[in-house]
Amino acid sequence: MERADTSNYALRYDVPGYRESGELAVTLEVERVDGGYLVAASPPSVERAWSSLQPLSAEEATKRLRQIGADLRDIIGAMKSADENYEAGRTDRVRFFRRIRHRIESDAMEPDDLIIVRKELLDEESAISKVWLIGMLMLSGRSAASEEAVVKRLRRSQDGDELEVALRALAEWSPTSYERVAIDFIRPGNPTANERVRSWAMAYAGHLLRVGEAAALLEEIIRVATSEGETSIARRGARVALAEAAGLERAENLVFSGSDTDLHELITEARRRVRRR
Repeated sequence: MERADTSNYALRYDVPGYRESGELAVTLEVERVDGGYLVAASPPSVERAWSSLQPLSAEEATKRLRQIGADLRDIIGAMKSADENYEAGRTDRVRFFRRIRHRIESDAMEPDDLIIVRKELLDEESAISKVWLIGMLMLSGRSAASEEAVVKRLRRSQDGDELEVALRALAEWSPTSYERVAIDFIRPGNPTANERVRSWAMAYAGHLLRVGEAAALLEEIIRVATSEGETSIARRGARVALAEAAGLERAENLVFSGSDTDLHELITEARRRVRRR
């Protein structure tokens, strides 16, 4: 790739890759130049060698690299190393969404603001934080379109932070939708739901059960709490949810060191409260 005058920047970012000689090979390079970024990439960071012939915006460079197989974390790392403004979150695209968030917080939204946020949330090539975007939708309040977008993101994402905040949004917006979607994150076998995500899914279910919502999730949580095939983390998460469903303010002993008898009493009380509602 022909070098531009880049003396004012620290420009090279190395993604691990090795030549046959055993020397470290530069497989993803980003240079900050007037007008944007020059990018060059080669295997193993990407599926095929590619370089930009002219400067690209941060968003366009990210999109092109994603299309040829680059990992988003490597792309962001390269951009940060090449441009301190990117690391500080001052790219044009980030500034654009900061303005939208400010309008949401100020109750001064423009007609297309939420449409733009929802579209960005479902764009797999976007480098804008999905957690941040879901947070904007939560600030704006529930709408059918936002709920639908969050559910779609839940079904696509493999990022724990995204899944946690998306589950929280659904629990706040619509107990009925949460009941329908969260069951896949409580049951074992979901490859995107690690123990942390499952615990969050059960915790939010516990909050809903306490106020008489999402009743269908109770038996799923009980199954996790009583199954010998579950991990200790999952069983503890289920006990936390059951304590919440049972309306117990202080249940540390039952959750962390309770006996089988204690667990039985916890289940009985949770069922009683849910049926009473």
